[in-house]
Amino acid sequence: MFRGLLDLINVLLAWLFLKVCAFLIMIVGITYIVKTNQPPIIHQHNITHQHTTIKVAEPIKSKTEVCNRIDGCPIVNNVCVDCETM
Repeated sequence: MFRGLLDLINVLLAWLFLKVCAFLIMIVGITYIVKTNQPPIIHQHNITHQHTTIKVAEPIKSKTEVCNRIDGCPIVNNVCVDCETM
């Protein structure tokens, strides 16, 4: 009785372990694909048989300065001294 119950628990734990491993591999794979994905190149063919290539550019990332001090950062020559650029 107890041996059958222990075998069932072992099978369930092994099945759960495989599910967790598969989920982690899926997460790693998705993040790898997202990080290494290049912007798409779109080829368009017009009716006049002229070949047009459109390359989609990466979005411009704007840099913002964040002040971590409550009283504000001192500004010297129009530059924030203690601000962090993000």
